[in-house]
Amino acid sequence: MDEHNYLQLQNRDANNVKNLEKFLFIILMVVAIILIVIISGLMNKSPENEIERSAGGYQYTVYLHQTPYKWKIGHNDSVSFIKENKVNTMDLDRFRKDVNQASLQKDKLILSLLYLIIIFGSLLFLVKKKVEILKIPLLCILILGVIAIYSSIAAYIDLISALDSAKFYYLLITK
Repeated sequence: MDEHNYLQLQNRDANNVKNLEKFLFIILMVVAIILIVIISGLMNKSPENEIERSAGGYQYTVYLHQTPYKWKIGHNDSVSFIKENKVNTMDLDRFRKDVNQASLQKDKLILSLLYLIIIFGSLLFLVKKKVEILKIPLLCILILGVIAIYSSIAAYIDLISALDSAKFYYLLITK
């Protein structure tokens, strides 16, 4: 191999490294922005005298400064105000748990899909740049991809289940 070809290979490898660094920097920035959005959402939570949450079109607010507690529950634009009593306490609590679970599963699904995009985006970038990947690291990347797919599917199924249960209890409470 002559010196000219050697220098071309070195330049190509240097460009690949620079491109990989740019790609990883972009991924890091996206993750940082998502974390900032999540943290700012946590900082803007409701005052201590009320609890509120929403997910999948269902929402609730519990006003703790009143006894018995007053609830505002709703689905999309339909909102009902209900006072908690012995008859509806269990149903309201179950509705609250289902909305909380749906919110949690939605966040888990978003993070799982982001993780999947990062894994396969990195793999696609490496393949496109014709970087030689050894079999064991490639196997590890594929296993991580399968885990991300499984996590996404499980979060989606749990989200649908929580929303179905919230729908059931919403209809039970409001009818």
